[in-house]
Amino acid sequence: MITDRQKMILMTVVNEYIKTAQPVGSQAVCSTRDFNVSPATLRNELALLEDNGYLSHPHTSSGRVPTDKGYRFFVDAITEERKKGIKKVKNIAGRLNHLKEEEDTLFAELAMTVASLSRNMVLSGPLGARMLFRAGINEILSQPELEDFSLRRHFGHIIDSFEENLGELSESVGADAPRVFIGRENPISAARDFSMIVSRCRLFSDEGVVVIIGPKRMNYQKNLELLNSLIDML
Repeated sequence: MITDRQKMILMTVVNEYIKTAQPVGSQAVCSTRDFNVSPATLRNELALLEDNGYLSHPHTSSGRVPTDKGYRFFVDAITEERKKGIKKVKNIAGRLNHLKEEEDTLFAELAMTVASLSRNMVLSGPLGARMLFRAGINEILSQPELEDFSLRRHFGHIIDSFEENLGELSESVGADAPRVFIGRENPISAARDFSMIVSRCRLFSDEGVVVIIGPKRMNYQKNLELLNSLIDML
């Protein structure tokens, strides 16, 4: 049995090895994710994972590579995470179906649930609305990028004036799939320090929009799967 921290380190090593096909050293692990531990502690955790058979250490390299046991742990973990995600999306879709007579409550619930699962700021509402529902402000303010006061203030201005850009934004998004805007790709020029995933959605008779906005290092795969699965179930 490995600890939660060892699990995160192992998942990081496997991901990096899949991307680079090169043994993964402690410095590469540190640069990928902040584990809030000293380099010595991280090296010790990698050694424990190797002792427990999850990683191996090629003699010609200072880095480590996954073993069959390490790959099995990785696959089982992402499979379980995906199952949990699908279950959550089904629960959300069920709740939204119960709210179909209440348009405002519907979009508010959609914003809150997507924010809780994506851990980013979410805006949702009917196209052409004067005011979108907002959720996830605590999630976004807990991100390290928003520790800078000037950037936090700038982000607040983007959110406060978001509806002014809704028409332009919705025109750039088709009805077939969510669209990702990364940094300078953003049609809202003031938001180019961030990324957005924007999707049209139809909640019964109402065509609306859902926007996930957060740091450029957001989990794009998770957020796209969330929006695609949710929209398919509505």
